Amino acid sequence: MKAGWFAALVLAALVVGGGAWFAWHAEPALDQAGPGRLAFPDFISHATDARKVTLRQGDKTVTLVQGARGWGIEQKHLYPVAPDKLRALFAGLADLRLREPRTDDPAQYARLGVEDAARADAGGVEVEVFGQSGPPMVALIIGHRRVARGGAGGGTDEEVFVRRPDEARSWLAGGHLEASADVSGWFGHDLLNIGRDRISAVEVGRADGALAFSVKDGKASLEQPGEHGTLDPARLDDVARGLEYLTLSDVTVAAEQPGATLADTVFHTSDGLIVRAHVTGDGAATWVSLGFSGSGQSEAEAATMNEHHGGWAFHVGDWKRTGLAPELKDLLAPVKPDATPDKAKP
Repeated sequence: MKAGWFAALVLAALVVGGGAWFAWHAEPALDQAGPGRLAFPDFISHATDARKVTLRQGDKTVTLVQGARGWGIEQKHLYPVAPDKLRALFAGLADLRLREPRTDDPAQYARLGVEDAARADAGGVEVEVFGQSGPPMVALIIGHRRVARGGAGGGTDEEVFVRRPDEARSWLAGGHLEASADVSGWFGHDLLNIGRDRISAVEVGRADGALAFSVKDGKASLEQPGEHGTLDPARLDDVARGLEYLTLSDVTVAAEQPGATLADTVFHTSDGLIVRAHVTGDGAATWVSLGFSGSGQSEAEAATMNEHHGGWAFHVGDWKRTGLAPELKDLLAPVKPDATPDKAKP
């Protein structure tokens, strides 16, 4: 069985809890492994014993830890790690195969991106994978990547420069391996997608006045207040689409949601789902925490959404503010200037 296939089978279990822990012994030096061999031949069979991963680059550090509910990001109150991202990192380490020895001169490391990752201008990322105790299972600086010609079927394959932090020799290795020390690179960014055709009503509680909308066939109509100026159809569409393609760029616990309250908005769907959005503004940034309830066929959906999203606050796209916390003045159509009549010709 190829390492890649075996790694995929073993690592599928990694993100859902792992297995029994075994004492880890240090991998041999890369020089002992030699060209053509796996960089970490024992990692495949022990990957499910991993309990912590650290990634460093300059002044950035990400720590991923395995807890009772799976893998979480330490810097984000253990917000869940995106399973596909962690699986890809572990599979890449398991499949990494050495090709050519490269420089052991520290003065040349930066050319390959394998210099000390603690340097402010570090080009690579240092990855350490820990078990329950003892030294790291894997310690590697992942440097610059490149695409090589001559892969299977005459195509291309990927190569990366690597070095162990405690070894002088750097290597060119084959395989898809990338890592990020940016926290935002480790959680999923798709938050919610409830289409406007499913929305039946929207209620907005604001300090400056409540708004109520009915929605039919994806088109919103303002019901309260009853008297208002001419409304902009595009802005009304924003309200109906408030929960469509909702993405996040940052996350924190709901108890620490930044900013001042803009609105408490309730979205109703035609099939019984209710979404409550507490919306705050931190300058131009828009944050939202979500709660769900449901009846009938939507009851189970609401329970799943509360499990995934409850207790968290999300920085969402700032263009969503009108849809999540609309103000009456922002819904009004632009006032067109009066046309100036042409002067009478003599």
